[in-house]
Amino acid sequence: MALLYIFHFKLIIPIKSPVKSYFIHFNFIHTFHFINLKGKISKQINLPKKYSNSKSEVYNILSDLSDTPILIYHKNFLLFKYTVYEIQSRDESEIIQRISHDMKNQVLMMKMLTDQYAEEVKEKNQTYLDRLTNSIDNISQAAQTLSKFSHIDKLYKEKVELNMFIRQVLMNHVEHNNFHCIEFESSKTDIYIIIDENLFRIALDNLIMNALEEVTKDQNIKLKLQKLKSEILLTISNPINQKEYQSEEFGNVGYSSKPKGSGIGLPIAKVIIERHEGELDYFVSEGDFCVLIKLPFKPITA
Repeated sequence: MALLYIFHFKLIIPIKSPVKSYFIHFNFIHTFHFINLKGKISKQINLPKKYSNSKSEVYNILSDLSDTPILIYHKNFLLFKYTVYEIQSRDESEIIQRISHDMKNQVLMMKMLTDQYAEEVKEKNQTYLDRLTNSIDNISQAAQTLSKFSHIDKLYKEKVELNMFIRQVLMNHVEHNNFHCIEFESSKTDIYIIIDENLFRIALDNLIMNALEEVTKDQNIKLKLQKLKSEILLTISNPINQKEYQSEEFGNVGYSSKPKGSGIGLPIAKVIIERHEGELDYFVSEGDFCVLIKLPFKPITA
């Protein structure tokens, strides 16, 4: 029996993704129950109990972990069976979603009142109004990023042509004073990839904005997109102050070399790329700070 359990536990159970959460229920001879967690939730929660003689107790634990478990696999044998559920845990993401939703509503109301006030006073106190409007816009942008990022464990993937997608992201920054510094070397062929467009846009926006804020008007930001046999490479490079990169805090959440920087751009981008089964690495080469993104490539028809 022990060998049978080990065989099924290690080899057959279809754990699809390390960033998702799974609840696994083993039933031996219809009387003995064993439960386990796999994937992301296994690193967040320690089960209060893994063994039971009561089926109802097992499902009480499951209901405590998730309101909407999804049955993804079930297998029956003569003396043994197991069931696998994919679960969405009640974690911080739900709180983040709620806070960001309320924040967006409040910011929208503030912006409407500010616009109305600006019309009434016209040029009077215009400097004050400009500063207030700019602050509201910044809060609104942060709230939108927070709202989208809170869905990091629920990717809504769709087919995207990557060359065109990157050009669209770059155009979001066309009004930046250093936009002319950007050089994009696109792939010679179309590259179709399945991604969460909103989240991927956040990742690239953060990386591009970091580069734009780092360079001076006479420096270059280089983007290069390549398609290899089994992976896609995107490199973003720009000149950097060596002392900034050598800081032990570089790349950590909250660290920024800029006075008004949030320090979350690079960490957010890294998490998003990893959720797409890719890798994000950074290094300094010949005085340039380089971000290298690797994504698995599987041929997709146009």
